Amino acid sequence: MRSDRSYRRVILALVVLLGASLGALCALLARYNLVSQYAPLAEMADTIEKHFYYYDAEAGEQALIDASLRGMVASLGDVYAEYYTKEEYDALLADQSGEYVGIGILIAEPDAAGARIDRVYPDSPMERAGALAGDYIVAVNGTETANLTLDELLLLFFDDEDRPDDLSLLRGGERFAVTVRKELVYTPYVSYEMLDGGIGYVQIESFHGNVVGEMETALASLLESGMQSLILDLRDNPGGGLTEVLDVADMFLKKGDTIVSIKSKTEDTRTYFAEEDGYAFPMAVLVNGNSASASELLTGALKDNGRAAIIGTRTFGKGIVQTTYRLNSNAGWVKITTDAYYSPNDICIQDVGIAPDIPVEPQEEYRQSPITAIPRESDAQLQEAIRYLKG
Repeated sequence: MRSDRSYRRVILALVVLLGASLGALCALLARYNLVSQYAPLAEMADTIEKHFYYYDAEAGEQALIDASLRGMVASLGDVYAEYYTKEEYDALLADQSGEYVGIGILIAEPDAAGARIDRVYPDSPMERAGALAGDYIVAVNGTETANLTLDELLLLFFDDEDRPDDLSLLRGGERFAVTVRKELVYTPYVSYEMLDGGIGYVQIESFHGNVVGEMETALASLLESGMQSLILDLRDNPGGGLTEVLDVADMFLKKGDTIVSIKSKTEDTRTYFAEEDGYAFPMAVLVNGNSASASELLTGALKDNGRAAIIGTRTFGKGIVQTTYRLNSNAGWVKITTDAYYSPNDICIQDVGIAPDIPVEPQEEYRQSPITAIPRESDAQLQEAIRYLKG
């Protein structure tokens, strides 16, 4: 009996060893097959490096690799897929943080009058210089701006951050000069104000940066000022981060309300619920054809839970989710579409959008204008929201 057990142990050990060897061999063959599949990339790079002499090859080996990676991503047919080098991804994160070195304005493409200022950011050099939204920049450092491209206008500013720029502004037919020096500016993603009748107004530009903290500050300030109902403006909001929009949704829904479900081919459905009771004041949400992605996620959650009236025009229709992955081999990043999201009523709005409860088109003369440049009294969608909340 004892010898029989020993015999079985030997056989079992041989089976385990053979299995491990076969596993290692399979992994090696798979790796070899993978390497052989991508061998043409190395061969192409080698061919270019050795024989590309007729033209000056200025790109370099790393640029060839980056171009190959971009081409691989482009071949997916995923319009939202993108490859970033480490430097490009760092710049993207810096841009989304809301901080940059500049003078603190948002401007439109110059026309025959100059470059219209669409927004002046708080506590910025231009705000302290007295600039207002609606002013025109008609000259920068002595050069007129009329009919320039936006890139041409930006080149008129000095590169040296310590060297001030001289600007000529136009307001109501009067031209005046300001001098501003660049500094670190934070561009908030949330702006707010009190309207008549106890109505608060909050605009979210996108779900990036410190948007959650800014929303908490905005709502607390408006409530302290006597807000009884709220207009949440998501027009021209292109989206942003999932975590940020879930935290904002928490502010308006009841604990346990469904916010969104995320479905993919490789994972179980993930459903997110409101984690606490939010504010209960009446709400209207403004949307348009540029309200996309995370802003549609929030709109769908508020609409399907019966929390707010949706006013404006049909939203963009981006109901898919992109995930960003780091490439350990070169510290680059790739963003690809991985999931689709569904509203609480199990609706995916990809290529469909969300229809408003109260359809309202903007006035004809303001259809191409940024929201911040539309006078309040001429904003048909905003005025309809005010009438709804008062009624």
